[in-house]
Amino acid sequence: MIDPRRHAAKMRILVVDEHPLLRDGVINLINRQIDMVVCGSADNIPSVGTALTGCKPDLILLDLRLGTGDTLEFIKALKVQYP
Repeated sequence: MIDPRRHAAKMRILVVDEHPLLRDGVINLINRQIDMVVCGSADNIPSVGTALTGCKPDLILLDLRLGTGDTLEFIKALKVQYP
């Protein structure tokens, strides 16, 4: 029997976390799912802009305690820029 999820569009996810070990583990876990794929990653708020140019994510998985900038304000700005 054919699994219809294998032929459906995969959810594209951008992973943002400053800890490389955690970020790589999350990426590995997501990429093992048949209906999800990591389209990009970033380690801080400034690098998210660069990651977004090559990746049109359906979901951004973002660490709320990034060491750079105010993460909650950044989320509000993202929501305005990418509704």
